[in-house]
Amino acid sequence: MNIQNVSFGYKNGLVLKDVSFTLPNPSIFGLIGPNGAGKTTLFSILSGILKPSSGTFVYSEKPGLLLQNTALYKEATGRENLQLFCKINRISPNQVSTALEVVEIDSLTANRKYKEYSQGQKQRLLIARAFLTPSKLILLDEPFNAVDLPTMLILKNSIKSIVATEQKTVVISSHHLREIDDLIDSGIILNKGRVIHQFGLLNNVAQPLAITVYVDGQPDRLCSYLLANKYPFRKQQNQISITCSATSPAWPIIRFCEETGIALKRIEYGESLENMLINRLNADNEHASN
Repeated sequence: MNIQNVSFGYKNGLVLKDVSFTLPNPSIFGLIGPNGAGKTTLFSILSGILKPSSGTFVYSEKPGLLLQNTALYKEATGRENLQLFCKINRISPNQVSTALEVVEIDSLTANRKYKEYSQGQKQRLLIARAFLTPSKLILLDEPFNAVDLPTMLILKNSIKSIVATEQKTVVISSHHLREIDDLIDSGIILNKGRVIHQFGLLNNVAQPLAITVYVDGQPDRLCSYLLANKYPFRKQQNQISITCSATSPAWPIIRFCEETGIALKRIEYGESLENMLINRLNADNEHASN
């Protein structure tokens, strides 16, 4: 599924500017960026709520959708809410029991009124409703909002299960990057309406490797080396996050430390979503200011 040169704007200017990326199928895809980056607008375009001002995004099926602050019928039971959703959208009600099982809502809970649900149970039911849509595309906005850890683990397993068994693509937009770090396969980072970074395996292109080194002592000498050799990096006390690539591999860094007596306490391969966002935003803002 391709999104090509999508832009969207209001009278006071563009919110999205020539956004292009591919949604791999099946996968769990992340939309990441700071407040005001354009995530909500892009999410609305993917869901069909908004039409792009220009560009190409064609998807014939109505996607499964979870939006923040969605409310269901308080006096109806959880099961009745899903059955009504099926009736309105012409979906077979036979799928309701399966959707409830996937998010681990038992029969007793399913037959209680929605107004009696905890926040975690409400979130499970809303995700079950998104799963009911026969589309291969599911859009989840802040799926782990205000839920406890056990519920979050249940929902993560549910999302992984639906992707694996039904070959769906799940797009997740979230501000809580640590909560989705172990869930996302690939994604994009938005800033000021533009895609500034794609990560994971997109279009079969390997993305840059990230390593984090923890220096036993002052890291200034290593930072000077990285700066001189044009390695993108970010320093936090004795922790240095470095972006490596085919033209800037990791092994010369390790060799430099060995040859100069810089003691490394440990090395971690891979980059957290949180560090990735901070590093890419800093680089993008620095580029814009030059």
